[in-house]
Amino acid sequence: MLAFHKDDLDDDRGSPSYMSMAEGLTFRDSWLGVRSTPADTWRSVLLSIPQSPLLMLLLLVLGVVCVRLPFFDYTVLSVDESVYLMIGSGMRHGLIPYVDIIDRKPIGIFLIFAAADALFTDPLFGVRIFGALFTIAGSWMIARIGQRFLGLGPVAGMLAGLLYSTYALLFYGDSGQTPVFFMPFVILGGGLVLRELRRIRRGTAPDVARLGFAGLALGLSLQIKYSTFFECVFFGGMLLYTTWQFRALLGYRGLKAAMLGICTMIGGGLLPTIVAYLVYATLGHADAFTFYNFTSNLDRQATDFPASLILFRAFLFMLAVLPLVILSAKYVWSRLPLASEDTATARQRWVHNALALWFLSALVAGLAQQQPYATYFFDTLAPLALIAAANFQSRTNAPRSTKAIAWTAGIVFALGISGYVGLHIQKIRDNGSPYLPATIAQDIKAEGADSLYVFNYYGILYPLTGIALPTRYPLPDHLLRDLEAASYQFDAIAELNRILGNNPDMIVVQSPLNDRIPQDRREILADKLTSEYCLWRAYDAGPQTVNVYMHKETSTLVAGTACQQPIDPNAWITATSKPGDKRRVTKRGRA
Repeated sequence: MLAFHKDDLDDDRGSPSYMSMAEGLTFRDSWLGVRSTPADTWRSVLLSIPQSPLLMLLLLVLGVVCVRLPFFDYTVLSVDESVYLMIGSGMRHGLIPYVDIIDRKPIGIFLIFAAADALFTDPLFGVRIFGALFTIAGSWMIARIGQRFLGLGPVAGMLAGLLYSTYALLFYGDSGQTPVFFMPFVILGGGLVLRELRRIRRGTAPDVARLGFAGLALGLSLQIKYSTFFECVFFGGMLLYTTWQFRALLGYRGLKAAMLGICTMIGGGLLPTIVAYLVYATLGHADAFTFYNFTSNLDRQATDFPASLILFRAFLFMLAVLPLVILSAKYVWSRLPLASEDTATARQRWVHNALALWFLSALVAGLAQQQPYATYFFDTLAPLALIAAANFQSRTNAPRSTKAIAWTAGIVFALGISGYVGLHIQKIRDNGSPYLPATIAQDIKAEGADSLYVFNYYGILYPLTGIALPTRYPLPDHLLRDLEAASYQFDAIAELNRILGNNPDMIVVQSPLNDRIPQDRREILADKLTSEYCLWRAYDAGPQTVNVYMHKETSTLVAGTACQQPIDPNAWITATSKPGDKRRVTKRGRA
């Protein structure tokens, strides 16, 4: 999808890879700067494998699938994934987002999950497939950008893509989080903008249509999550600055084409949002679209997390990407302006600066959300992976350099994989088996419950059981955090009383309750459970317990149901163990 003209590579004629080919080396040899000899037959064969773009793509696909395959059949990987699936599934059954079911994300992410629900018998498996496809697309485009603008060989480019896909797992890229789906559009738009920046720097008028397509790609990313606004502004700002910087070289016609291209890019970026708004206006819900897409996001309180937690999570984020940061810093430091530097390095510095600024814009996008979630910093991985992978492009003929690069690449990937394994183990310890929601849903369905309320657990239980959502607000935090209720401008306590007043057959509560749940919500739930419900089942979920309470009238109608009285209401909100039929869940079953 990234189209480049042959003349776009003129600036690299002084680069080591170009000069090595001019001296008679094959492209296979030039990627690491190794000159083949009869004694190096094994190396020549090994290096010749990735010459074909198709083979490089196949290796990328293999790498992405290998690291993502183990969790393809998990029932749940994140709370957000459950919410998007509920809304996407609801859309297929006639519900209108922002009207019948509420969340502040743009419509694009819901359409993706609706497609997964429509195309696959198991929509969760479909989401995993979509996530892998989007990750492969992003990795492939990163590889192409590295080759076109950093002079990377095919292997180093492939490693850049694999760095992105591997370290994405540390930022919840294993689940259906929004960055998994919007980053390929950001990378595509960024690559096209870099292509036009190069043309402008050479005094050539930019391609207006290609800038419009870049804007459209960035606009599509906005309709998956609005946080990419910062990166859109960065790419537009780079175009404006570069156009002004080289205005004399462009001339009147070139400057006119550049300004027209920038306007076309802005129009392309706004188009998806305008189309979404017009659709809602046609349906008579323009106000709802405007409120939940823009007003609620702008009115949202900064954060209700303690500063210590945010700082600790920021520290963990730095540790997660430390190998990439070290490699990137090393590469940039080695190419600081020097009086004796060659012309090719000087000409290429603008690419390094652009990638560094891209990283900073993505970092600002994450910090602006003021939440301690790693997924908000996912955007930084694309520029980091590109700069870090440039270290894998050897510029000497020494075999020792080849071995050093191989060892460095191996260590970096090992750190990424081991970091994800550690994170995954910690998630299981904190939340229990990833198959637990499927087990709970199976038991609830077997009991024949007609209504359900999930107080503070994964909302995926609704689609898994086939029971209708009892409220317009699918995310439990909508009702349990004052910050969320205030931004949505609704009475969370009144909505909670309405739900409980309908006496759902079963209520699912994960205990101990989070400290951020206000006391008034705790008391409302405790009073209801104590007076009208009994404990039906309790499931191990790491250090927590998932309790399923059954209404007393329901329990008397179901023959053979073992239902016990709940313990003291002041104890269950903090206790980590409960009486009753407590079950330890293993893969796809109970032990």
